[in-house]
Amino acid sequence: MTVPIIPIIANRVGRPTTKLPSGKYRRIMATRFNKQLYGQRWQLETINSVIKRRLGSFLRARTYWSQLREMMLRLFTYNVLVVWRTA
Repeated sequence: MTVPIIPIIANRVGRPTTKLPSGKYRRIMATRFNKQLYGQRWQLETINSVIKRRLGSFLRARTYWSQLREMMLRLFTYNVLVVWRTA
């Protein structure tokens, strides 16, 4: 079974608490959540947004391997654009 990585908000209404949630899966999510690792997610979301905005948001390839090649080509293109812009 997989446990979501997204942090839960134990108490949306009222005062914040330090107690663990009472539900089984919410307790697992609260104890296994890595704040340091998750804190870097905004960087990935920013790059995804830039790539989708500048290079398009859908793939034209149909097969799985062709889609992988197309994604790698887009990442390479994005890196070239970044290097070219800073030079």
